[in-house]
Amino acid sequence: MKTIAKNKPNLIISALKEKCPHCRQGEVFKKNKLFQIPVMNRECSVCSYHFDREPGYFIGAMYLSYGLAILQAGIAFLPIPQSIFVMNNFFCSKVFNFFIGYRCFK
Repeated sequence: MKTIAKNKPNLIISALKEKCPHCRQGEVFKKNKLFQIPVMNRECSVCSYHFDREPGYFIGAMYLSYGLAILQAGIAFLPIPQSIFVMNNFFCSKVFNFFIGYRCFK
């Protein structure tokens, strides 16, 4: 285990450089080729901090997905706006056909 520097780099800069969140010096991911899926190290090589996903890692994405699905279902199956849309199309097509037919056969 190496010694950790007393003054740590900026948190945002170290996150963008994919450094350890604890010591901000070790690498979080193994360096692979450019277009490969990154592989996370088990622990930091500098401070031996254990890298692991937090419990509930996917819960935020589940809530967001559920909310978007409810919003889409509400828009698609809400009866009032659909009936207004259908009536509007029917009315516009009849008025449009009336004026076109009136001009053509005059």
